Amino acid sequence: METLAKDLKLAFSLLRRSPGFTLTAIWALALGIGANTAIFSVVNAVLLKPLPYPQPDRMVQLLNSTPQGNFAGASVPKYNIWRAQTQVLEDVAAYEEGGPGINMSSGDRPEQLRGIHVSYEFFPLFGAKVALGRSFSAAEDRPACGNVVVLSNGLWQRRFGGTPDVIGKGVRLGGEVYTVIGVLAEGFSYNPPPDIYLPFQADPNSVQQAHYFNAAARLKPEISLGAAQAAMKLAAEEFRRKFPNGWQALSLGWPSPTTLPA
Repeated sequence: METLAKDLKLAFSLLRRSPGFTLTAIWALALGIGANTAIFSVVNAVLLKPLPYPQPDRMVQLLNSTPQGNFAGASVPKYNIWRAQTQVLEDVAAYEEGGPGINMSSGDRPEQLRGIHVSYEFFPLFGAKVALGRSFSAAEDRPACGNVVVLSNGLWQRRFGGTPDVIGKGVRLGGEVYTVIGVLAEGFSYNPPPDIYLPFQADPNSVQQAHYFNAAARLKPEISLGAAQAAMKLAAEEFRRKFPNGWQALSLGWPSPTTLPA
Protein backbone atom coordinates (compact mmCIF):
# COMPACT_ATOMS: atom_id res chain seq x y z
CA MET A 1 0.00 0.00 0.00
CA GLU A 2 2.88 2.37 0.80
CA THR A 3 4.43 1.72 -2.63
CA LEU A 4 1.06 2.30 -4.33
CA ALA A 5 0.62 5.61 -2.51
CA LYS A 6 4.07 6.77 -3.62
CA ASP A 7 3.34 5.76 -7.24
CA LEU A 8 0.04 7.67 -7.25
CA LYS A 9 1.67 10.75 -5.72
CA LEU A 10 4.38 10.69 -8.41
CA ALA A 11 1.78 10.20 -11.19
CA PHE A 12 -0.32 13.18 -10.06
CA SER A 13 2.83 15.30 -9.77
CA LEU A 14 3.82 14.49 -13.36
CA LEU A 15 0.30 15.19 -14.63
CA ARG A 16 0.29 18.62 -12.95
CA ARG A 17 3.62 19.52 -14.58
CA SER A 18 2.33 18.56 -18.11
CA PRO A 19 -1.29 19.79 -18.41
CA GLY A 20 -1.29 19.48 -22.22
CA PHE A 21 -0.29 15.83 -22.08
CA THR A 22 -2.83 15.25 -19.31
CA LEU A 23 -5.71 16.67 -21.36
CA THR A 24 -4.65 14.66 -24.42
CA ALA A 25 -4.49 11.45 -22.40
CA ILE A 26 -7.90 12.04 -20.81
CA TRP A 27 -9.44 12.88 -24.21
CA ALA A 28 -7.97 9.74 -25.81
CA LEU A 29 -9.23 7.63 -22.93
CA ALA A 30 -12.71 9.14 -23.18
CA LEU A 31 -12.82 8.50 -26.94
CA GLY A 32 -11.68 4.92 -26.42
CA ILE A 33 -14.34 4.23 -23.80
CA GLY A 34 -16.99 5.91 -25.95
CA ALA A 35 -16.01 3.92 -29.05
CA ASN A 36 -16.01 0.64 -27.14
CA THR A 37 -19.41 1.44 -25.66
CA ALA A 38 -20.82 2.29 -29.11
CA ILE A 39 -19.37 -0.87 -30.68
CA PHE A 40 -20.78 -3.05 -27.91
CA SER A 41 -24.17 -1.36 -28.27
CA VAL A 42 -24.25 -2.24 -31.99
CA VAL A 43 -23.00 -5.80 -31.43
CA ASN A 44 -25.45 -6.31 -28.57
CA ALA A 45 -28.42 -5.03 -30.60
CA VAL A 46 -27.52 -6.84 -33.83
CA LEU A 47 -25.83 -10.06 -32.72
CA LEU A 48 -26.28 -10.77 -29.02
CA LYS A 49 -29.71 -9.46 -28.09
CA PRO A 50 -32.42 -11.97 -29.06
CA LEU A 51 -35.07 -10.88 -31.53
CA PRO A 52 -38.20 -9.59 -29.77
CA TYR A 53 -40.48 -12.24 -31.25
CA PRO A 54 -41.89 -15.57 -30.04
CA GLN A 55 -39.35 -18.44 -30.19
CA PRO A 56 -36.69 -16.34 -31.96
CA ASP A 57 -34.23 -19.25 -32.05
CA ARG A 58 -36.51 -21.03 -34.55
CA MET A 59 -37.21 -18.07 -36.84
CA VAL A 60 -35.74 -18.19 -40.33
CA GLN A 61 -35.53 -15.77 -43.23
CA LEU A 62 -36.62 -17.12 -46.62
CA LEU A 63 -33.86 -16.32 -49.09
CA ASN A 64 -32.79 -16.52 -52.72
CA SER A 65 -29.52 -18.34 -53.28
CA THR A 66 -27.15 -17.35 -56.13
CA PRO A 67 -23.44 -17.92 -56.87
CA GLN A 68 -22.87 -14.38 -55.58
CA GLY A 69 -24.54 -15.15 -52.25
CA ASN A 70 -27.96 -15.14 -50.59
CA PHE A 71 -30.36 -12.21 -50.56
CA ALA A 72 -33.73 -11.54 -49.01
CA GLY A 73 -36.76 -10.78 -51.14
CA ALA A 74 -39.66 -12.81 -52.42
CA SER A 75 -41.92 -13.11 -55.41
CA VAL A 76 -45.44 -14.48 -55.08
CA PRO A 77 -44.62 -17.81 -56.87
CA LYS A 78 -41.65 -18.38 -54.54
CA TYR A 79 -43.75 -17.49 -51.53
CA ASN A 80 -46.37 -20.03 -52.61
CA ILE A 81 -43.66 -22.71 -52.84
CA TRP A 82 -42.30 -21.81 -49.38
CA ARG A 83 -45.79 -21.72 -47.94
CA ALA A 84 -46.35 -25.31 -49.06
CA GLN A 85 -43.37 -26.65 -47.04
CA THR A 86 -45.57 -27.52 -44.08
CA GLN A 87 -43.43 -30.53 -43.15
CA VAL A 88 -40.61 -28.26 -41.97
CA LEU A 89 -42.05 -24.73 -41.67
CA GLU A 90 -44.95 -23.01 -39.95
CA ASP A 91 -46.32 -19.45 -39.97
CA VAL A 92 -44.77 -18.69 -43.36
CA ALA A 93 -45.43 -14.95 -43.55
CA ALA A 94 -45.24 -12.38 -46.32
CA TYR A 95 -44.80 -8.72 -45.42
CA GLU A 96 -43.81 -5.49 -47.08
CA GLU A 97 -40.84 -3.44 -45.88
CA GLY A 98 -42.25 -0.18 -47.17
CA GLY A 99 -45.93 0.19 -47.75
CA PRO A 100 -48.08 2.56 -49.75
CA GLY A 101 -49.50 5.88 -48.70
CA ILE A 102 -53.28 5.44 -48.53
CA ASN A 103 -55.75 8.27 -48.19
CA MET A 104 -58.43 7.80 -45.55
CA SER A 105 -61.38 10.03 -46.32
CA SER A 106 -63.70 8.85 -43.52
CA GLY A 107 -64.40 11.05 -40.53
CA ASP A 108 -64.07 14.78 -40.09
CA ARG A 109 -60.88 15.18 -42.15
CA PRO A 110 -58.88 13.32 -44.81
CA GLU A 111 -55.51 11.87 -43.81
CA GLN A 112 -52.74 10.02 -45.63
CA LEU A 113 -51.89 6.80 -43.80
CA ARG A 114 -49.01 4.40 -44.12
CA GLY A 115 -50.31 0.91 -44.83
CA ILE A 116 -48.52 -2.41 -45.30
CA HIS A 117 -49.78 -5.65 -46.77
CA VAL A 118 -49.13 -8.73 -44.64
CA SER A 119 -50.30 -12.33 -44.83
CA TYR A 120 -52.42 -13.74 -42.02
CA GLU A 121 -49.38 -15.67 -40.70
CA PHE A 122 -47.59 -12.38 -39.99
CA PHE A 123 -49.41 -11.82 -36.70
CA PRO A 124 -48.59 -15.14 -34.96
CA LEU A 125 -45.05 -15.24 -36.40
CA PHE A 126 -44.09 -11.84 -35.01
CA GLY A 127 -46.26 -11.97 -31.91
CA ALA A 128 -48.52 -9.09 -32.96
CA LYS A 129 -51.43 -9.34 -30.51
CA VAL A 130 -54.76 -7.58 -30.88
CA ALA A 131 -56.30 -5.36 -28.22
CA LEU A 132 -59.71 -5.48 -29.88
CA GLY A 133 -61.31 -7.78 -32.43
CA ARG A 134 -59.04 -10.12 -34.35
CA SER A 135 -56.46 -10.32 -37.12
CA PHE A 136 -57.03 -11.68 -40.65
CA SER A 137 -58.28 -15.19 -41.22
CA ALA A 138 -56.84 -17.49 -43.88
CA ALA A 139 -60.01 -17.01 -45.94
CA GLU A 140 -59.66 -13.21 -45.84
CA ASP A 141 -56.07 -13.54 -47.06
CA ARG A 142 -57.18 -15.01 -50.40
CA PRO A 143 -57.54 -12.85 -53.53
CA ALA A 144 -60.78 -10.90 -53.87
CA CYS A 145 -62.10 -12.05 -50.49
CA GLY A 146 -63.27 -8.71 -49.21
CA ASN A 147 -61.77 -5.54 -47.82
CA VAL A 148 -60.76 -5.81 -44.18
CA VAL A 149 -58.22 -3.83 -42.18
CA VAL A 150 -56.42 -4.02 -38.83
CA LEU A 151 -55.59 -0.68 -37.21
CA SER A 152 -52.44 0.19 -35.32
CA ASN A 153 -52.99 1.13 -31.70
CA GLY A 154 -51.69 4.63 -32.39
CA LEU A 155 -54.17 5.28 -35.20
CA TRP A 156 -57.03 3.89 -33.12
CA GLN A 157 -56.21 6.26 -30.28
CA ARG A 158 -55.52 9.28 -32.51
CA ARG A 159 -58.30 8.98 -35.05
CA PHE A 160 -61.04 7.04 -33.24
CA GLY A 161 -60.50 8.17 -29.65
CA GLY A 162 -59.76 4.62 -28.46
CA THR A 163 -63.43 3.66 -28.54
CA PRO A 164 -64.32 -0.06 -28.78
CA ASP A 165 -67.15 0.54 -31.26
CA VAL A 166 -64.57 0.94 -34.04
CA ILE A 167 -64.81 -2.83 -34.67
CA GLY A 168 -67.15 -3.43 -37.59
CA LYS A 169 -66.97 0.19 -38.66
CA GLY A 170 -66.48 0.92 -42.38
CA VAL A 171 -63.62 3.26 -43.28
CA ARG A 172 -62.92 4.65 -46.74
CA LEU A 173 -59.35 3.96 -47.85
CA GLY A 174 -58.20 4.99 -51.30
CA GLY A 175 -61.76 5.21 -52.59
CA GLU A 176 -62.86 1.80 -51.26
CA VAL A 177 -64.65 0.89 -48.04
CA TYR A 178 -62.79 -1.43 -45.65
CA THR A 179 -64.24 -3.04 -42.54
CA VAL A 180 -62.21 -2.67 -39.35
CA ILE A 181 -61.84 -6.14 -37.81
CA GLY A 182 -59.09 -5.53 -35.26
CA VAL A 183 -56.84 -3.14 -33.38
CA LEU A 184 -53.28 -4.12 -32.47
CA ALA A 185 -52.20 -4.01 -28.84
CA GLU A 186 -49.64 -1.47 -27.70
CA GLY A 187 -46.00 -2.44 -27.79
CA PHE A 188 -45.71 -4.20 -31.15
CA SER A 189 -42.53 -2.98 -32.84
CA TYR A 190 -42.35 -2.27 -36.57
CA ASN A 191 -40.16 0.48 -37.98
CA PRO A 192 -41.28 2.73 -39.52
CA PRO A 193 -44.63 2.10 -37.80
CA PRO A 194 -47.59 1.53 -40.15
CA ASP A 195 -51.03 2.94 -39.43
CA ILE A 196 -52.97 0.08 -40.98
CA TYR A 197 -52.43 -3.58 -41.91
CA LEU A 198 -54.08 -4.92 -45.07
CA PRO A 199 -54.29 -8.60 -46.12
CA PHE A 200 -51.60 -9.66 -48.57
CA GLN A 201 -53.93 -11.91 -50.59
CA ALA A 202 -51.24 -13.73 -52.58
CA ASP A 203 -52.57 -15.25 -55.81
CA PRO A 204 -51.90 -19.03 -55.73
CA ASN A 205 -51.72 -19.03 -59.54
CA SER A 206 -49.40 -16.05 -59.93
CA VAL A 207 -46.46 -16.22 -62.35
CA GLN A 208 -45.23 -12.70 -61.50
CA GLN A 209 -41.52 -12.87 -60.59
CA ALA A 210 -41.09 -9.36 -59.17
CA HIS A 211 -39.31 -9.45 -55.78
CA TYR A 212 -41.04 -6.73 -53.80
CA PHE A 213 -41.61 -8.12 -50.30
CA ASN A 214 -39.93 -10.22 -47.63
CA ALA A 215 -40.85 -13.61 -46.25
CA ALA A 216 -39.99 -15.32 -42.98
CA ALA A 217 -41.14 -18.41 -41.10
CA ARG A 218 -40.59 -20.54 -38.03
CA LEU A 219 -39.02 -23.98 -38.04
CA LYS A 220 -41.42 -26.63 -36.81
CA PRO A 221 -40.54 -28.29 -33.49
CA GLU A 222 -37.69 -30.80 -33.72
CA ILE A 223 -36.76 -29.61 -37.23
CA SER A 224 -33.14 -28.48 -37.64
CA LEU A 225 -31.97 -25.81 -40.05
CA GLY A 226 -30.11 -28.52 -42.00
CA ALA A 227 -33.27 -30.60 -42.43
CA ALA A 228 -35.17 -27.52 -43.55
CA GLN A 229 -32.40 -26.66 -46.05
CA ALA A 230 -32.70 -30.15 -47.52
CA ALA A 231 -36.44 -29.55 -47.99
CA MET A 232 -35.61 -26.23 -49.67
CA LYS A 233 -33.48 -28.06 -52.25
CA LEU A 234 -36.49 -30.18 -53.21
CA ALA A 235 -38.66 -27.05 -53.24
CA ALA A 236 -36.15 -25.35 -55.55
CA GLU A 237 -36.41 -28.25 -57.99
CA GLU A 238 -40.18 -27.90 -57.96
CA PHE A 239 -39.85 -24.16 -58.54
CA ARG A 240 -37.49 -24.67 -61.51
CA ARG A 241 -39.89 -27.16 -63.08
CA LYS A 242 -42.73 -24.67 -62.84
CA PHE A 243 -40.64 -21.64 -63.76
CA PRO A 244 -37.63 -22.62 -65.93
CA ASN A 245 -36.48 -19.00 -66.12
CA GLY A 246 -36.53 -18.48 -62.36
CA TRP A 247 -32.79 -18.72 -61.88
CA GLN A 248 -32.48 -18.17 -58.13
CA ALA A 249 -32.47 -21.24 -55.91
CA LEU A 250 -34.40 -21.24 -52.63
CA SER A 251 -32.68 -21.15 -49.27
CA LEU A 252 -33.10 -20.42 -45.56
CA GLY A 253 -31.00 -18.42 -43.14
CA TRP A 254 -31.12 -17.05 -39.63
CA PRO A 255 -32.91 -13.72 -39.77
CA SER A 256 -31.19 -10.36 -39.58
CA PRO A 257 -32.69 -7.28 -37.91
CA THR A 258 -32.22 -5.48 -41.23
CA THR A 259 -34.71 -7.81 -42.95
CA LEU A 260 -37.28 -8.20 -40.17
CA PRO A 261 -39.64 -5.72 -38.60
CA ALA A 262 -37.46 -3.61 -36.31
